[in-house]
Amino acid sequence: MPYKNEVTPQMIAQIGMKNYLKAISKRVNDHAIFDIIKEQASESTEFTDYRQYIQNVDLNEYKQGFEKAKDIYDLSIQEQCGKSVIKE
Repeated sequence: MPYKNEVTPQMIAQIGMKNYLKAISKRVNDHAIFDIIKEQASESTEFTDYRQYIQNVDLNEYKQGFEKAKDIYDLSIQEQCGKSVIKE
């Protein structure tokens, strides 16, 4: 069954924001789990520190992706409203 409306940049941006928020949430939870592991098993500190470093790198990338998707969404809303778009 075909959709009634065409896919718009606004829709794609919303999907992107949702996906990035899910990934951000997962990374934050993973980070908390490794904090608990560090508290309970001091011998695994090097491993957990390394995992958290990787998670922080991923988290920063996800945040940047979310902001880019949000900018695209905001731009599409402004274009729909006929406002001029000037990014500071």
